[in-house]
Amino acid sequence: MAKDILRNRHASVKFAKENNMEWFGIVALLLLLCYSAYPGKVKRLETESKTIGEKAERSGIYVKAD
Repeated sequence: MAKDILRNRHASVKFAKENNMEWFGIVALLLLLCYSAYPGKVKRLETESKTIGEKAERSGIYVKAD
């Protein structure tokens, strides 16, 4: 009976480790997907800020550039 309990415990620990690794992989994939879109977002924001600066120059508003 004690051997059965130890076998079942070992099986549940093994399942928990495999399950945790699966979740780790899913989280890693989501982070990869989020950060792969990051350069595109930066480029879009740079273009948008440049456009706003050009509009401000044309209208005669002084914009301090850092």
